[in-house]
Amino acid sequence: MRTNLIIFLVTILCYSPGFAQKTKVYRAWVTLTTGDQVNGALSAANENGLVILHWDTRDTLATLEGKEIKVIKFRRKGSAGRGAWIGALGGAAIGVILGLEEGDGWTMTAEETALTAGLVLAIPGTFIGVIIGSLPKRFVIKGDNDAYLAQLPEIEQYILHPVEE
Repeated sequence: MRTNLIIFLVTILCYSPGFAQKTKVYRAWVTLTTGDQVNGALSAANENGLVILHWDTRDTLATLEGKEIKVIKFRRKGSAGRGAWIGALGGAAIGVILGLEEGDGWTMTAEETALTAGLVLAIPGTFIGVIIGSLPKRFVIKGDNDAYLAQLPEIEQYILHPVEE
C-alpha cells in the first residue's frame, strides 16, 4: 500500500502539463540612471541596447542604450501561482511520506497520519512557493556599457518571442 502511494505521488509530481514546451513570457522592469522606470516586455537586446514594448498594446515604449540602464529585473508571467502549486504539492508529498514513515500512532492509522501531515505541510509549502516564484531575476548595470555587454547573453534569454501558430 505504501509503495503504491509513493509511486502514485512521484508520478503526479513528475508529470505535469506545465512541463510542456510553450512560449515563456517575462515582464521587464528597467530602472534608468536618471531614476525613472520603464515597465513592459523586452522586444530586443543587442550591443546597441534594449527595446521595451508596452505590456498590453505591444507598441514600442522605449529604446534604451546600455549606458542609460541602472538595473533590469525580469519575472516570468504567472510565476507566483506556479510557485504556489509546486510548493503545495511538494509540501504535501513530504507530509505524506513523513506520515507514512511515522506509521500507526495512538489515535490514527498510518494513512490518516499521512493525510493529516500532507495537508498541514501543504500550507507552508504554498507560501514558500509564492515567495520563491515572485522573486525577479536582477541584472545590475549601473550605467556601465561594459557591464551591460558582459550580461547581454543572459539578458537575451528574456526576449519576448512571437507565438507561432
